[in-house]
Amino acid sequence: MRHVRSGPYADRVVAYIPCGGEEGQWLHHWGGSDPWKPGVFSDYSAPMVRYFRNWLGRKYGCDEMLRKAWGNPHVTLDTAMIPSREERIAPGTGMFRDPQLHRNAIDYGEALSQCINDNLELYAGIIKEETKRESLVGYFYGHLADVGDGYIAEQAGYVNQQPLLECPDIDFFCGPVEYRWWFRDLGGVASFDYPTPSMLRLYNKLWIQEDDLRTHLYPREYAYSIRRPEESVQVLTREFAKALTGGALMYLHEFGTDQRNWFDDVTYLAELKKLQALGDYAVKHKSLAPVSEIAVIASDKTFHYIRQEKRYVFTDQTGTRGFFQRAGIGRIGAPFEEYLIDTFLNDAMPDYRFYIFLNVFCLTPEERQAIQRKLARNGATALWFYAPGYMDGKTQDLDHIRKLTGLKLEIIHNPGDTKMSLTPENTLVPGFNASFGMFDEDRQDPIFVVRDDTAETLARLNLSQEVGMARKKQKDGVTHYYAAFPMLPPQILRAIAQSAGVHIYLNSYDAVYVCKNYLAVHTNRDAGERVITLPEPSAVTQIYPETRKLGKENCIRFTSARPQTRIYRLD
Repeated sequence: MRHVRSGPYADRVVAYIPCGGEEGQWLHHWGGSDPWKPGVFSDYSAPMVRYFRNWLGRKYGCDEMLRKAWGNPHVTLDTAMIPSREERIAPGTGMFRDPQLHRNAIDYGEALSQCINDNLELYAGIIKEETKRESLVGYFYGHLADVGDGYIAEQAGYVNQQPLLECPDIDFFCGPVEYRWWFRDLGGVASFDYPTPSMLRLYNKLWIQEDDLRTHLYPREYAYSIRRPEESVQVLTREFAKALTGGALMYLHEFGTDQRNWFDDVTYLAELKKLQALGDYAVKHKSLAPVSEIAVIASDKTFHYIRQEKRYVFTDQTGTRGFFQRAGIGRIGAPFEEYLIDTFLNDAMPDYRFYIFLNVFCLTPEERQAIQRKLARNGATALWFYAPGYMDGKTQDLDHIRKLTGLKLEIIHNPGDTKMSLTPENTLVPGFNASFGMFDEDRQDPIFVVRDDTAETLARLNLSQEVGMARKKQKDGVTHYYAAFPMLPPQILRAIAQSAGVHIYLNSYDAVYVCKNYLAVHTNRDAGERVITLPEPSAVTQIYPETRKLGKENCIRFTSARPQTRIYRLD
């Protein structure tokens, strides 16, 4: 740092990004994708053993408390060892670790993340001190949705993000678009990873979106169907629109090893220059304040309570499929913001009409009460998946779910029963006949079903005919929807959003991005007319792909023959 600050370019350095761990992104070495094979897990080094014992000392304080927690009368703070591979992959209740039996594995997962946090806070503090707090500090960190498959989320060390949000020495985080095609490809919906811009905004921090999208100049891997310059441009513009309206910055990052890099195209660079000018104007002259009425909630700490499984399998993947649900949420036709569960303990979190809880399987009593207070403030609607609040960090109990949602659930063991269908008499989406749920190959154990005579049945599992989806309105005015599995289709998500009073901007299953003064649409592959309905009449100016004043409108119409991005200014 002193070398940099004494150089001729020192006045151009505004921030530092310390790098460490796997790929410089502060992941513990993941070693492979199959924890059932020896030598995959880390970290079993002598320094990590010392760290783990010190961490246990801070948590438990004495041998007696450690022995009680671990159910081991012989363990001490000086002799405790990192749990074996077999202990870290051992199942409890199906996919769930048992907090009574697997506390040593849960503790070690927590220590892995705290180890990362300690490093990040240490180096950020050094930089702030050395620069007299004149420089910004940020990290490549936290790609929970992207590395959340199987064991990698816990193994990476990204599952204790809240302390870093509260760290006064860290100013920003960086990360890429989620890598699956329904987010990245032409016609996809784009995504942020965690910690999201919405979370960071509450702590006066920034998210810088990494645009490492493969273009037509690199037609393989994550380029998916992109083959022409104009297709690369439409995806670039989608990412710009997502960042502009979502409160994020963005930068281009190419890994190209060919003679030409990914962005070395005259058309692409010309459009990039145009987008930069639009962004400069927006930041200086317009409001980018959020207007979303939907909040999407995930849990990082849930990963501590799920047994470690290999990536890209079809066994016990409900948590992963929860993150896939964001693709369908992106086609509701309304903007949304994303948070982790800790945000409910922050009074600055805005109120929303509709809350979607993706993988919130573990909630402390304090978190459960905070959620209930939040939802009751405006009689909001909540959608829960699989096993909401089934664990409280100490026990597993169906009564935890009842206390949270008001719904009575039971456990069945029928791993292949992962599809459901709306009942013919349902009033949510009448006439919707398609089955929905997890992938055809998925197997899940256990399965949670509704057995509650006071709840309205909406869907039944295809094989057992158990109730897989239901809703119930509580005395506090909150309406709870429960679905046994995530990956609900956009039609059902939109219907729930509409019942919650959310404004729907368009019904054509396109991605829509909205803030106070801007609205953008990235269309899907279906050709046809698009109709955007605004909440109230606004002076509308189309600013991309060309500038065109449309006048005072509450409805915007255009025709899309292939995926494209349009951006409008609302005054």
